[in-house]
Amino acid sequence: MADGSMKRLKRAPVEIAHRHYQRGHKQEARQLCEELLLQTPNHVEALAFLGVLELEAGQPARAVERLARVVELAPTGENLCNLGLAYGRLSRFAEATEAMARAVQLAPTRAELVYNLGVVLLDAGDLPKARLCLMRAADLRAPRPTARAKASPAPVRPRAGAAAARGLRLARLS
Repeated sequence: MADGSMKRLKRAPVEIAHRHYQRGHKQEARQLCEELLLQTPNHVEALAFLGVLELEAGQPARAVERLARVVELAPTGENLCNLGLAYGRLSRFAEATEAMARAVQLAPTRAELVYNLGVVLLDAGDLPKARLCLMRAADLRAPRPTARAKASPAPVRPRAGAAAARGLRLARLS
């Protein structure tokens, strides 16, 4: 069997689990991933998916166990972000901040990772750093002008993303 075919076979149960989840059948999704882990204990996608399910189910301690293992196997920005979210739900802000900062180091232009770091910093009480992260996340999400837009005679307006981040910060802190 070709290497690509083998990878597709290993991904198929997780893809089916995602479809179950999207249809609202979370227990079936969980069961498929758990069965896959019995066959392949270090299946990163199944572990990550179960970690997110644990987080959604209000079980952040169990999510941390699974997601920490995922990060050991595959330290991607998304996996580190999910681990940081789980730590944050446990009010373990130092670990949450560390995981989120590592995620941003791996993918510094992903607005959602920068935003989540800002939220964790806000929850941890580090308002100046939180403000910077939230504004940076808004800037990353702001539409970039195209060559055609640059040539247009329309007046220049402030980017909505940065203003939204300042508004979020003010609304959250007041």
